[in-house]
Amino acid sequence: MRAAVVREFNQDLSLETVDDPACPDTGVVLAIASCGVCRSDYHGWTGGHPKVSNGSILGHEYCGTVVEAGPRAQYKVGDKLIAHYPAWRTAGGFYDRGSGQSRDAGIGAVVRD
Repeated sequence: MRAAVVREFNQDLSLETVDDPACPDTGVVLAIASCGVCRSDYHGWTGGHPKVSNGSILGHEYCGTVVEAGPRAQYKVGDKLIAHYPAWRTAGGFYDRGSGQSRDAGIGAVVRD
């Protein structure tokens, strides 16, 4: 997948091809339709957030369509989802700023056709 990666604070983001995520047993993989970059991404890019380091992927406000679902997932292939905004991917995995815990990215809403 393509990703905007922090390689050096306050420098241009590096647009890179990174490994596709593995689908967890209770999770999903999305084909991203759109991704926003917000103020918290900016703070991460400048080095102003302690959980964002070089190698972190920015862009935690996204939406897309489920292309793979784990056997115990609550969503199915074809569902259109909006990601839970406080979660983003750091170099060490997903981080939820609300709980301060690294975890799988949360899904905040499901949009049905």
